[in-house]
Amino acid sequence: MLGIVDNGHRNYYPNLIMRRLIFLVSILAFLGCSVLGQQPDWYLKVKELKILSSNYLDVVRVFDLPTNSTRSKDFKGEVLPIDSDEGTWLIYFTRGNMCSIGSRIGQPTWKVPEMTVRGISLIPASTKPVLLDQLPFSISEFELFAYNPNNSFYRRFDEGVVIEMGEKNFVKRITFVPPNSTDYLKCPLSKVQ
Repeated sequence: MLGIVDNGHRNYYPNLIMRRLIFLVSILAFLGCSVLGQQPDWYLKVKELKILSSNYLDVVRVFDLPTNSTRSKDFKGEVLPIDSDEGTWLIYFTRGNMCSIGSRIGQPTWKVPEMTVRGISLIPASTKPVLLDQLPFSISEFELFAYNPNNSFYRRFDEGVVIEMGEKNFVKRITFVPPNSTDYLKCPLSKVQ
């Protein structure tokens, strides 16, 4: 009987140590992924809204806007400005019937219902500046266009992202537009009146 008890104790401590070690590694992995995987609130809002798919009511939900007064009071044509802690948002919507109105300021028309989100811009607040290296995505494959030292853009149309730069690597504006994968939703030129 003494041998059975020794065997039980001999296996008990290594198993206990292994279980505690696995538990500790699991906790550290979870915390590491949570910290490294954390994205800024503004980017989570952008990811929740889908260009050429989300509509006005989705914007109301994501930004927690009042549904009764926002549409008539705050709209400036096709653009809904929203002030938040992150900065000033400009949400661009499609207007009119699908493919029935012509292009405005070089913007294509889309085969989507009226009041569909066609673009999102964020002008970061001066109290919450965004540096280029703090963006939650890599810009390694973006094209750089520099008109002068104070006016440069990074753009990647296949992903639908344009970053306007300010001084000292501060982001002046981030705009999300329809990516190239949505070209099938563009109205044919012959149908645009």
